[in-house]
Amino acid sequence: MTNPSISFRCMNCGMPLAEGPLFTTADKPNESMCGNCIAITKKFNCAFCDEPDATWMFHSSEFRVASIDEEDETVTVYDSGDEWLVCDTCKTYVDADQPSDLTDRVAEFRGWPDGMTAENWPDFKEAMRTYFIVLFDVIERPAEKLQVNG
Repeated sequence: MTNPSISFRCMNCGMPLAEGPLFTTADKPNESMCGNCIAITKKFNCAFCDEPDATWMFHSSEFRVASIDEEDETVTVYDSGDEWLVCDTCKTYVDADQPSDLTDRVAEFRGWPDGMTAENWPDFKEAMRTYFIVLFDVIERPAEKLQVNG
């Protein structure tokens, strides 16, 4: 967690950053830019499916989802961010409140994580769908259309 006495601001527009630097630059490691300014100055991949040219920004409250593996009695915790750069297709699924379709798209485009097997793939997909269900409850709509230069 970020020290509350430290104020982080976007180095481009000056907007306060909720939890510290989202992105840093190599030549100015202590400065950062908000997601909106990053998207304006560079091309980014979709936060969900990883396709290039994400041109929409959703904002949300931060949240945490825990996944429990009953076989080996482990708990995996997934923390969210509060800004989501997304492509046109993923935006359509968020707008239509379709977490299962978004899950299928993400699974198709991102593929299996390291260590994933056919045996544990359905459980992983269900955990991802649960994450999206929670996100859809806290995401702010409508998304902002970003003007991307370059």
